[in-house]
Amino acid sequence: MISVQIRFLARLREAVGKGGMTLTLETGTLAALREALSAQVDRSILERLFAENVRIAVNQTLWDGSTRFAQDDEVAFLPPVTGG
Repeated sequence: MISVQIRFLARLREAVGKGGMTLTLETGTLAALREALSAQVDRSILERLFAENVRIAVNQTLWDGSTRFAQDDEVAFLPPVTGG
C-alpha cells in the first residue's frame, strides 16, 4: 500500500469540488489510482479525469505512463489548455 497526494487543477478542481485529497493505493499503477478515485468521485467526474486530453503530472513533471507511483508522490490532474 502506498499513499499519494492528489491535486486537481483549474476546471477539474471545480468539477471535483476540491483541490486535492490523499489516496491509499494497492499498487503504484494507473489502474490502482483509478480504482481508488472511483470510490471518491462520481463516475462522470472519473471519466473527465481520465479523458484522453487530460494530462497527469507526478511531482511536477508530466508523467509518461511508464513509471509506477511511489509513496508520497504528488499526482496532479491537468485539464486541457485552451488558447486563442
